[in-house]
Amino acid sequence: MDSRQPLQLTDAILMLEQIRVISRHDSILAIAYDPGYAVAGGRPFKPVVAIHPGFDWDAGRVFLDVGPKLMAPNEDLQRLKALVRDYAETIGYVSLALRDTQLGAEAKLQAIDRTIASLVQPTAVSSPQI
Repeated sequence: MDSRQPLQLTDAILMLEQIRVISRHDSILAIAYDPGYAVAGGRPFKPVVAIHPGFDWDAGRVFLDVGPKLMAPNEDLQRLKALVRDYAETIGYVSLALRDTQLGAEAKLQAIDRTIASLVQPTAVSSPQI
């Protein structure tokens, strides 16, 4: 658990001004995030596109808007990654079948058909009971 205290607006302004002076150029304000997988190079980030004060129940807060919502890895993301992996693998197999000089045109089509059929699983659908 992070034991640091929330950053106050006046402290943030001072810190941002110090960074601006030290870097001597106009930097992009960004929020770093963990994409849920290893990355090489710079940290993944979302640029801040707007800053606005909270109101009503959020009074006393300042919000940094990064546009599309940031989200932590969850089951939906895991399912999506698995689906993308399956499709990429299928594309790879289809590409191998097309490049195989040992296969004739009909054999290539059969290999592609089997590969796609193994990815697309039929779904049982029942009609509503009246």
